[in-house]
Amino acid sequence: MGRLRWPGTEIGDKVNPANRIRVALIDDDELIRTALRLALPSETVEVVGEASTGRNGLDICLRLKPDIVFLDVKMPDMDGLQILPAIIDALPMTEVLMVTASNDRKTIEQAILGGAASFIIKPFRAGTVADALKRAMSNLQRKRAAQGTPMPPASLS
Repeated sequence: MGRLRWPGTEIGDKVNPANRIRVALIDDDELIRTALRLALPSETVEVVGEASTGRNGLDICLRLKPDIVFLDVKMPDMDGLQILPAIIDALPMTEVLMVTASNDRKTIEQAILGGAASFIIKPFRAGTVADALKRAMSNLQRKRAAQGTPMPPASLS
């Protein structure tokens, strides 16, 4: 499997921090947030915020406006399905990737209808995270191009 990188750069090159994809991690399990953080390519992705509750996660998203949000479905105070519409409404250019231990069809349908871009089922592999991130980055490129605010395109090498 390749690694995400910007065109015109070599593996290991540093990307201008202003051009890195800004990511928020919202999950009540610290081990899951750590696993996600470690699975993300630090050359192209910057984790700008983390939260262990839905309420704090929503606040982080509204304040920091990440490009991509990894959002747990089940959390103690507000679950991801409750805050998903608020994120999508306030930040229509943000891609939300749901993270869940359940592959329940109803939950998945509810999230997709609510605007989630993709699902990552726990436990996950780094490759699964990379694939979801690649799709989300591609979606971001299309959204921004349609609005006339292009971002540096990502590619796999």
